Amino acid sequence: MKKSIAMENNSSILSEPKSLPFMNVLVDYAFKRIFGTPHNKNIQMSVLNAFLQDYIGEIKDIELLQTEQLGILPNDKKLSYDVYAKEGSDRRFLIEMQREGQTFYSRRAIAYVSRAVSNELKKGDRKYTFPDIISLNFLEQHHAKIMGGRRFLQRVMLKNEDNEIFSEKIMFFFVDLSIFASDKAGVD
Repeated sequence: MKKSIAMENNSSILSEPKSLPFMNVLVDYAFKRIFGTPHNKNIQMSVLNAFLQDYIGEIKDIELLQTEQLGILPNDKKLSYDVYAKEGSDRRFLIEMQREGQTFYSRRAIAYVSRAVSNELKKGDRKYTFPDIISLNFLEQHHAKIMGGRRFLQRVMLKNEDNEIFSEKIMFFFVDLSIFASDKAGVD
């Protein structure tokens, strides 16, 4: 084990995280600590594969990216992702935990993905080349507008009015944890 770092008040902080068996993963700090640190890559990939593998195939390796996303201009809104990761040059993953009911959460999800897309565009690229952007959103409270009926997982893609896929480059996945928990517990 690595040496501890002495603090001014003589307490110490271990340079490696301690095991915290009773952390509530729905709390922002715990969510980011579990899913947003490099030493938990196996947990991150397991969660991504559990929810996304049927749709995008197996995720074999990821790398965490900077979660703070500044705008181009000083007045642009700064965005802070809970977890931002990439798989090679082909895919980016935004993972968000939303505990509170937020009326405009769908707009927020679109804004986050839009910033991820715009940050990937390179000057002079007239083909608008960017990796797939996949947004996985865990919602503690039911959002009828996003989730529809009693589904615990909702996939949202860009489609035209004939329900034909317009683009496969952007996908949103919303997990309603209230329904997911009741489905897993066998509760109606």
